[in-house]
Amino acid sequence: MSYNDIYRVETFPVPRPAMREAVVNAVAHRDYATPASTQIRVYDDRISLRNAAQLPPDWTAPATGGLQSRPHNPRAAHGFYRAGMIEAWGRGIRRIGEFCREAGNPRPIWTPEPGGVLCLRFPFSEAYQAADRKARKVGRGRNDRTTAGAYQEAGRATQKTTHKESGTTQKPASNDTRRRIVALMRDNPRITQTRIAERLGITRDGVAYHARQLQADRVIRRVGSRKFGHWEVVDS
Repeated sequence: MSYNDIYRVETFPVPRPAMREAVVNAVAHRDYATPASTQIRVYDDRISLRNAAQLPPDWTAPATGGLQSRPHNPRAAHGFYRAGMIEAWGRGIRRIGEFCREAGNPRPIWTPEPGGVLCLRFPFSEAYQAADRKARKVGRGRNDRTTAGAYQEAGRATQKTTHKESGTTQKPASNDTRRRIVALMRDNPRITQTRIAERLGITRDGVAYHARQLQADRVIRRVGSRKFGHWEVVDS
């Protein structure tokens, strides 16, 4: 956990949109003839999701996510699509991989297991695990810092380590967040602040704050009403 001005920024071990997509896919594609429940387990280095699934005989673990959709429950999948919870059939695995890659996380791993079970593992990044261990150690000691302070320091350590591993020069977090917000608005002018928050893994209040700053700097502007209007990128 770190802070951007007065706003708290929580760094999740797995990108929130990726986990949401995985859960929706598990519910839509599971084999409901099996009494076993869908299981989500949290470990120190990963989160695993096990789900009963009737896989096609020629199915193999995806490497790139380019798969043809063959949902086991077409009506359930269509219901999720009509509800706006999935964008298109066959893109779930690809989207999960994209969310993890954008967040700098390791590639998720799909493994078929005996008994008709499909296991999805989300490995945590080395940077996150190091920051988490440090925060836990300081939190147990509490000699000269609070737990909140430890998590703030851990958040900064995660950010520095990620940039170091990628070989890029570190930029202020607020500038990077605003750049990504502008990119999303350019790709989809009618995107909502709630949807932006889900894509970036931050709070909606944080998106609203950055949007106000971008409008004040005349980088973006709102055209039309709050409900039916759209965003316009004025300057890159």
